[in-house]
Amino acid sequence: MTKSLTFLFTALMLHCIVTAQNPENSNQWIDTGIGIGYNGGQDHGGFGMRYAVGWQKSLKNQNRLRLNPGLSLGNYGTFGIPTDTRDQFYSSVTAGVNIDYDLIRYQSLSLVVSGGGLVNYSYGLLGTGGDPEAHHYDESEFFNQLYFGGNASIGLRIENPQSRVAYEYKLLGLQGGFNHFGGIYSAFELQWELNPMTE
Repeated sequence: MTKSLTFLFTALMLHCIVTAQNPENSNQWIDTGIGIGYNGGQDHGGFGMRYAVGWQKSLKNQNRLRLNPGLSLGNYGTFGIPTDTRDQFYSSVTAGVNIDYDLIRYQSLSLVVSGGGLVNYSYGLLGTGGDPEAHHYDESEFFNQLYFGGNASIGLRIENPQSRVAYEYKLLGLQGGFNHFGGIYSAFELQWELNPMTE
């Protein structure tokens, strides 16, 4: 599943880069990010780092409304969680499509809200441990789980018209879905314009 998601997203990114070289296709961006957060599902949950790559395309004049498909990878564990929690070490791959909108814009600074749908694949190791008086696990086991859901976020974006690089700080991102899937994160992103508009 992970290889399939990676292949599909890579094909999409290559297509976007090629079409961006056409002078008629402006206001397209490559989006990269890094953040921290919590991720959880039916039988797992943990804190960790989150890495993301995506593509943005302006849907309206002045670049206020943008289509934003992306792929993120996170590695999570139970560090920072009370010791009566079962040890867990796992990865989480998410492919999603969002719509970003500059709700408020003042010069180069924007308040950005976004929302969309996602598919998530989580896999890794559920270790030993747990509450000795309730659910205690004496053996480790591997797991993999597919989730469907949605996400929403709010953040600040800086886009200088004289620069091909924009900056975005996602103050708060929320994810939720079926089978108790959920997450919360904060991230910093860099966005590179592929083919800036010329006069």
